[in-house]
Amino acid sequence: MRKAIYLALVALAFTGCKKDNDDPIPPVNEATKLVVWMHALYEDEALVAGQTYFNVSNYRVNVTDLRLYLSHVYGVKDNGDTTFFRDIAFLDILAGENCLVLDNPDTGNYTSFGFGLGVAPEMNSPGNPDFNIAIFDSNHPLSLFNNMYWSWAAGYRFVIFDGKYDTDGGGTGELINGYSFHTGMDQSYRSKDWNNVPFSIEQNQTTDIHIDLAIDRIFYSASDTIDIAIDNQSHGTNQELSDRVSNNIIEAMTFRQ
Repeated sequence: MRKAIYLALVALAFTGCKKDNDDPIPPVNEATKLVVWMHALYEDEALVAGQTYFNVSNYRVNVTDLRLYLSHVYGVKDNGDTTFFRDIAFLDILAGENCLVLDNPDTGNYTSFGFGLGVAPEMNSPGNPDFNIAIFDSNHPLSLFNNMYWSWAAGYRFVIFDGKYDTDGGGTGELINGYSFHTGMDQSYRSKDWNNVPFSIEQNQTTDIHIDLAIDRIFYSASDTIDIAIDNQSHGTNQELSDRVSNNIIEAMTFRQ
């Protein structure tokens, strides 16, 4: 049964997007589409890869890599019916692959939207003894080509968030120290759910919705601050830090149309 789930996933199509602005994608051949954009922002401005910013600890920081998985992308209609748009999707945000194009979604009026951050347990190999990454072709989100699979841990990295930093906020030299947050393991899987966020999908129209990810907030939340001078490496062996980063990412996401 589990193997059948994965074989079915192979058939899922995934279309990446590369755009420099928020203009909606024009309909193609009057098709019905839902486009879900993920915008990486730093203090409300579009994140620039490699650019130096200041974080909550007044450290100089940059971001050099930002990749993540979304699982079970769904919406809830105003009649209470749940529509599952996509089982698994992969975004390489700094490479410009920052949206999902969902073809022929169920039309109607929706009131809720959500997804899981990471690879859901039933798709992550530690929970599936029949797992074989070789069945996924190069275009599949779970493909080996995305370099998200931990062969030593027999599972996927959920988020890669890497960069460099300097604890001297007044410094002017090159950033040398590195932070590297690679979350993973089932314990770090998180759900993000928005209620009372109405949007409509109409026949032969393209609907755009937007998720803003506040990169500066990954370093802190209302209840936790990650001091990257102390906690700067999470590669599957520091589960506590992986969980903290996952919690902060979830809190750093907002929905808009």
